[in-house]
Amino acid sequence: MMLAFIFYIKNMKNKTFPYFLHLILFISICLIIFYPISIYQLSPISQHQWRQIDSLSFFYTYFAFNLDFFDTKILNILQCEGRQVSDFPFNYYLAAKINQWLGIPYQENILRIIISFYLYISSLFLFKIGKLFFASVWSSLLFSFIIFTFPNLVYFGFTFIPEIPAFGLTIAAIYFVLKYYKDSNNKNALISSALFTFASLYRPSVFIPLTVVLIMIFLEVKNKSEKIKLLAIFSIPYIIDSIWILYSKNINDCHFFSCFLTKPLPIWLKDEVPINELLKRIYNEWAATFQFKIFYIFILIGGLYLLIQRNHRSDKKIILFSFLGYLSFFILMFFMYFHHDYGFIPYLLFFILILFLLLLKIKSKRLFLFLGVLFISLGVKNSRDFIQNNRYHSSFAWDNFYDDYIGIDYYLDALNISRNDIIISLNDKSTQNSLYFAKRRGYNIFSHPEGESLNAIQFFKDQGATYIICKTEFIKNYTYLNPDFCKKVGQYKDIAIFKIQ
Repeated sequence: MMLAFIFYIKNMKNKTFPYFLHLILFISICLIIFYPISIYQLSPISQHQWRQIDSLSFFYTYFAFNLDFFDTKILNILQCEGRQVSDFPFNYYLAAKINQWLGIPYQENILRIIISFYLYISSLFLFKIGKLFFASVWSSLLFSFIIFTFPNLVYFGFTFIPEIPAFGLTIAAIYFVLKYYKDSNNKNALISSALFTFASLYRPSVFIPLTVVLIMIFLEVKNKSEKIKLLAIFSIPYIIDSIWILYSKNINDCHFFSCFLTKPLPIWLKDEVPINELLKRIYNEWAATFQFKIFYIFILIGGLYLLIQRNHRSDKKIILFSFLGYLSFFILMFFMYFHHDYGFIPYLLFFILILFLLLLKIKSKRLFLFLGVLFISLGVKNSRDFIQNNRYHSSFAWDNFYDDYIGIDYYLDALNISRNDIIISLNDKSTQNSLYFAKRRGYNIFSHPEGESLNAIQFFKDQGATYIICKTEFIKNYTYLNPDFCKKVGQYKDIAIFKIQ
């Protein structure tokens, strides 16, 4: 075996072995970063579990109720039987079908594996981009693992959020753009456009690199017929995504208010967090989720160096247009970043662009190897330390509010409360966290601004709710939780279960 391995190492021209080596390195680095955490044994019990549970809710409703692809529902019923649209539901639907095909009980790790596959896709296509431009396979391998210098990306790559599919598909789309640049094969342009289309259905930030591609086609392609053809091909994602946005908005608007953001949160809003507070949080907290602060100094110096070069005008245009695109997006989505550090994941493409262009200028293989190994080693260490210390917890963030809900679905089963029964979850102001752990559809305070009032509960009762769950410490806040209105039928940890009379 050892002799065979050495033989393959010496014959790196073998077409499949470099990809096999990339896969082994990818898995090995992931194990190093997350050891001793077994991420596939964890529920979403860490940072941003609210958004993770939103994704899981789509997956669960597809699985539990055997819904059609476009019948996207969450567990919080609101109105319209809970119909809502967030990102493109392909991954949730696929996970549900795989779960049903396997014939096993609901298993959320099926979705986790699918999302983590997109993280692998991002590394794989960075490797393929490297093979297009770097002389050495080892240089391409080092470049492909640059994503592990960003703790935020590595952490969210093994959760359930849609930023990861959008990121991975965008890198794949960029690879086929560059491949078209190399061989002028129309098939590569069409594949790239299709990948950009799917990526933009997950997150609109994908339109930044896509728009840069369109601008560069308009400015750089001299042949008029080729220019028109390419502009038409790369305009397809805008058309399809616009249809999807209009469809999503139409579905979401039928509720009291939408659970998912359908409009920008620009910097000029007056009723949000003060600008200085948000910038302070980005500097003090979110910056560490990507890399050491010295990394930003390196990127700044590297970007300026690339811009003052006499040649490579196309590179300068790409850098400038990308910078302006991401700056504009930052301004338009400004207040989203106070709570959502995963919103910065699209910006990593700009950092990767600068690093790629800088690495192309290194002629010495030894220097390339040294810098690549150093950069990745620091990134792996930083990712490991950050994730171990800050991201995964023994209990939930935000005062461990949801600890008591873990496992309540099986207790409700034991009480013969059907998974088709509709419940009211008091105290929970999230979209649907407690409903997800209960694995029942229903309502919570998020569903109704006056959720504490008897009128609201009566409204939910009229909509078919038959049970109430409430943390014991909050029962005193709800005077209607008495024998005349409901009967206590169980107690799970600190959660009381009532049947509405």
